[in-house]
Amino acid sequence: MRYLGDTLLTKDLKGSYIPALARSWSVSGDGLTWTFQLRNDVKFHDGSPFNAQAVKASIERALSPDT
Repeated sequence: MRYLGDTLLTKDLKGSYIPALARSWSVSGDGLTWTFQLRNDVKFHDGSPFNAQAVKASIERALSPDT
């Protein structure tokens, strides 16, 4: 089953990354730290806010061995 939801970034027809749930982003010089500016006009279907805590929870869930 594929994840049902949007992503922080997506690719355009040329294969370049473009914003989706992130308004913008930057990458550190060593490539190890990515910083995303999140859209503030997004809510989940239950009305809860899309924010940094939600992104963190999604990443932790995806990395969990139980998932």
